[in-house]
Amino acid sequence: RRGSGVPMNLGEMAMARSQHREEHELLVTYEGPIHPSAVSDLLGTKSKRSWSLSLPTSGSDAGGSYVTRDDLFGTFSGKVGWPSSYFHVVTPKGKRYEGNLYPINSVRLEEDEGIYHQHEVTVAIHPRHSAIRGGKGGFGTLLKGQSKQAGAKQTLDFGACRDLSGRRLRHVNDEIKLRKWRELQAKRERGEDVDELEALKTPSGIRNWHLMVPNWSDGSSMSNKGRRKHERQLQREVRQLKRQKDQQHSERDQKRMQKEWEINEYVRRGEVEASRVAQGDDLKHDILLHLRSKRKLEKDETARESEAKAIRALNGNQKEPLVSEQADESFLLTLSGEMSLFDVTNASKKSADADGPFVTRLQSQSDFATAVVLMDPNKLKEVVAKGHGIYVEYQIQSAGLAQIGWIRRPESNSGTFLPNSDTGDGVGDDSESWGYDGSRGLKFHAGKEEPYGFGKDSNKLEWNVGDVLGSWCRIVPTDKSIEIGYSLNETDLGVAFKIDAVSSDEIAFYPALSLNMNEVVDVNTGP
Repeated sequence: RRGSGVPMNLGEMAMARSQHREEHELLVTYEGPIHPSAVSDLLGTKSKRSWSLSLPTSGSDAGGSYVTRDDLFGTFSGKVGWPSSYFHVVTPKGKRYEGNLYPINSVRLEEDEGIYHQHEVTVAIHPRHSAIRGGKGGFGTLLKGQSKQAGAKQTLDFGACRDLSGRRLRHVNDEIKLRKWRELQAKRERGEDVDELEALKTPSGIRNWHLMVPNWSDGSSMSNKGRRKHERQLQREVRQLKRQKDQQHSERDQKRMQKEWEINEYVRRGEVEASRVAQGDDLKHDILLHLRSKRKLEKDETARESEAKAIRALNGNQKEPLVSEQADESFLLTLSGEMSLFDVTNASKKSADADGPFVTRLQSQSDFATAVVLMDPNKLKEVVAKGHGIYVEYQIQSAGLAQIGWIRRPESNSGTFLPNSDTGDGVGDDSESWGYDGSRGLKFHAGKEEPYGFGKDSNKLEWNVGDVLGSWCRIVPTDKSIEIGYSLNETDLGVAFKIDAVSSDEIAFYPALSLNMNEVVDVNTGP
């Protein structure tokens, strides 16, 4: 109080307020810490300090002049260093007060004719804003007490504790872990040797804990037996990490080798394809050379054939073979891959009937080997002149993947059929061949496939072991086109392909078949 004064009631104060200036004198008691950076002149103990503060009137109402809490906190925060939003006013009963601050006494001083309002205020800081330097020690005390109980679990995790600056120990430890990991990673990138076992060891002896441990903890008094156990655990972890790295290296090497193999295979297939195209003329030459050799053999055996014809005429049999009647299989030519050929013609039929069927068994020794049945073009012309077609019969012995059909004769006025067992190209996979696979119910031409092989009831027919597949090729008299069709066990499957004829006086097509590895088919070229 400044000098002696006269107490005033509300009526007197309202009259004097219009004539004299007003000022609020506040005796503030602060309960809470001071910010480390603040220089305060508050008097009292660390937990409770008092301070006298003068403020102008914030406003007035029916209750008289007052000071708002915001004006008080704004001035007070400069003394303790905390933001004004951290504070609240506490009533004598310890409850929070949210209203304006009215004086407990008001006087008018005669010396300066001023009105002074007297306050007593207690200010506290919000609990959630308490900045306590360092931990309270409560959690550490609980851990310490728990470790001394009978049968207590060993405590080696101190991450929830705080250091003297208030930081969680786990956060400090994580910074150290990150720094050490970066140092080790830099050494690995430079190619330097890193002792993985030493890298896992820590000063505390606890895995991944780089800080010191409290004296009361179990980790600080680890016995030699415990240290050896911990050492063995680290060694096992190092060996496991090494196995994982070796496995990762092995997987990367396998992927790299697989990629290199795919690239080399792609290049090889390109080279094979280029070689196949380049050797097309050689393949055509080989087929023509085989045909010329057959014609030469036939000329040398003219006498024997004439005699055989005479015998057949006497017996009333006018059938003539389209292929060679020799005991060997010279009429079969392997175009791609490897084929094994076996003469399975019945021996009694060979001796009793020279015109009996010739049956040759073919077995593929490659992924997709291809063979062709060579025929005499002169006899093919005779067949066309008589208005007949060509019929070849096959007996399925393994019922696997096979493409059986016809190829265009290389010496005809068209392209050349070029199969390739390496790439899986066979009969029906290019524009010069037509094929059928009864195991899949598909027909093939020029690399395209379509469903084929339906019976009378529109059910798809699939061949089985022992089934007989017939394949015919004929000229249509009306438009001189070529028709290719099939039959399965005497069931007509209908026309599969219709082709524009190259020449009207001959059938320029040969029977051919492509077999998957180890597939077996018997070829019956008939008498």
